[in-house]
Amino acid sequence: MLEHLSAGDLHELEALPAFSGMRLPERIHLLDNEWRAIHVGDVAANAKKAFVVFVAATACEITACSFVSAADVVGDNTDYNDYTLYDGDPAAANAIGTVSTETTGGTDGSTAYVLDSLGTLSATHRILAAGEVVVFEIDATPAAGKAVVDMTVLLKVVPVDGGE
Repeated sequence: MLEHLSAGDLHELEALPAFSGMRLPERIHLLDNEWRAIHVGDVAANAKKAFVVFVAATACEITACSFVSAADVVGDNTDYNDYTLYDGDPAAANAIGTVSTETTGGTDGSTAYVLDSLGTLSATHRILAAGEVVVFEIDATPAAGKAVVDMTVLLKVVPVDGGE
């Protein structure tokens, strides 16, 4: 069964100072006991947006993060995007995982409706305590960046000792 939470269910996060100005996802789908699909929407070229995508109810670990959008993002060494998953505030040095659409050293873009992975996740920051907030940031500001259309983020979250 597919369940979802509306942004209204997450309204209390908007009041937290560290998350003011961040957009909350319209819906979060629980695909099974481990996978969550979070629709974050569009980001214009030459823009940067951060989205709250998960709040740990209990101690848990993010074991995978993938993303997919409804349009190609062409790889480029000048006008590229960075996608980063953070344990908390993106201003802190707490990246769980990151990937770039650069041609050299990145994914060389992404194809519409094809999952891309953030790859290897930080052994430190992927472990969450109850109450920790996870943020997905789309940074299309290096040079002109590329527009992102109708993006969804997928997180695999499993309990750790002490979590249920």
